[in-house]
Amino acid sequence: MKKCMKPDSDTNQKVNDAKQEFKDNKKVKLEVVTNIVSEEECRLQNHEIIDKYKSSVENCSLKIEDDESVTSLKFVDCISIYELTVMKCQNVKFTDIPLQVKTLCVYDSEIDCKGLDQMKQLTDLCIENNLVFNIQDLKFNQLTQLTYLMLSQCNIKTVKQLKVLKNLEYLNLSSNKIQKINGMEFLIHLYHLDLSKNQIKNIDCLKVLVNLSKLKLESNQIKSLNKLQNLTNLLFLNADCNQIKTLEPLKNLKQLIELSVNNNQLQNLEAIEYLFTLQVFNAQYNNIKDFSPLKYHFHKEEYNLDPQK
Repeated sequence: MKKCMKPDSDTNQKVNDAKQEFKDNKKVKLEVVTNIVSEEECRLQNHEIIDKYKSSVENCSLKIEDDESVTSLKFVDCISIYELTVMKCQNVKFTDIPLQVKTLCVYDSEIDCKGLDQMKQLTDLCIENNLVFNIQDLKFNQLTQLTYLMLSQCNIKTVKQLKVLKNLEYLNLSSNKIQKINGMEFLIHLYHLDLSKNQIKNIDCLKVLVNLSKLKLESNQIKSLNKLQNLTNLLFLNADCNQIKTLEPLKNLKQLIELSVNNNQLQNLEAIEYLFTLQVFNAQYNNIKDFSPLKYHFHKEEYNLDPQK
């Protein structure tokens, strides 16, 4: 039970500031909610405090961070939350989260995904560093409103379950254990795709994702970029730390602005002379002998590529 103490002037000011923050920005951290108490209210539980002030926090953004005392989120049902962020919490469950939440972010928290597929209004879902997350337990056909999905550092090995998310525009699957990306060819509305730091060898199914403008493939086991030749809307491509030997398939990417291919097995840069819009180019730690194609884009002092590395 919280010990009652008479609030000092500084505490009163913090309380008033917190109340004003509710009204002005509709954003609140859980620790702020628990501070909005007067001397008489200091024995109230979290849900009672929120209920008392719920008229000030309608349609708010709630953040819960590093709070071991939080064992359930059921107390937030009494207010309208459109965005919920959970950080470094190990005890909460998706089944406790209000179904009206549209944006959910879970960082550094080991929470299983049971109940997540019931949140049918979700448009944005971000889960990072959750090693107990099991993508196979999710019924993604219930989450068809999703346009933004980040599942990074979640120990994911397969992605075929994602093929039903036809409205996805942003997808980040970085730092997992993915080997095959079969099924991704159905995500035709993607404009941002991050597959970095996985174990991918074959990227054939990406050839139909013609709306992509940003593609991150670094730190995989890719040997060829052949299937990217039709992705003419690409503006940004990172393929660092792979086993790529030629950039020839990229010469049709006439809108490419930034290209990074450090740490590969490149021997020439002939395709670069076709990329007239290129502004940023990185190709260190390859086997390149001839840098003359770069003269069409950069002055010599504007790039630093060591042919011996």
